[in-house]
Amino acid sequence: MIRFTASLTLLLLAAPAAAVEDQVPSLLGGESLRGSTAALATAGFATLSIAYGQGLTARDDLAGSAQFNWSTTELVLGGSWRRQLGRVGGWDLAGRLAAGWYLDGGSTLIHDDNLPDRGVQLAPGLALSSRGLGLLTVSLDVPFTVTTWRGGGTWIAPRLAVTYEAALYDRVALGVSGSLAWRGGTGGAPMRAGQVLPELLVTGTWKLD
Repeated sequence: MIRFTASLTLLLLAAPAAAVEDQVPSLLGGESLRGSTAALATAGFATLSIAYGQGLTARDDLAGSAQFNWSTTELVLGGSWRRQLGRVGGWDLAGRLAAGWYLDGGSTLIHDDNLPDRGVQLAPGLALSSRGLGLLTVSLDVPFTVTTWRGGGTWIAPRLAVTYEAALYDRVALGVSGSLAWRGGTGGAPMRAGQVLPELLVTGTWKLD
């Protein structure tokens, strides 16, 4: 089954004010928050998420998050860590790792093979970003979920995304993100039949003092 999702992302950042584009940070790219804090809210056709991030060092960020998909009634509560790994040519490279508790309410409104379930999710990923007229990011994330109902099961959904963000003012940036994922599973996991999941996102970033 193919599903398209449009969403709006609002990012609130606590960081020193600046009038230059490269000082509008992004949680999506390869740059770190560099000691600032961030609150992230995402709303869209199928998803709603919130996150709070803290830049621990010049390279490391930690965040807590909650993500809900109404079309599948899937909820993931957890946290993530991001580390800036350096530069590859003119691109910033970061590794990231998210982990959380997974709950599926079992709605079959959109996906008739969805089932109620719960478990844990681990999602390693990489992000490459480069600044020019805006911030261009290419990212790959691989969520892997282990479920516990119906004898247990697993599902995995590798996702490749390309995001472009451009600053409008010193505190505001807007962008668009397109991604393509493949999801499949084993055992008693919900939605275990292989399916392609494309997604279209609109993003907005707002930096605070």
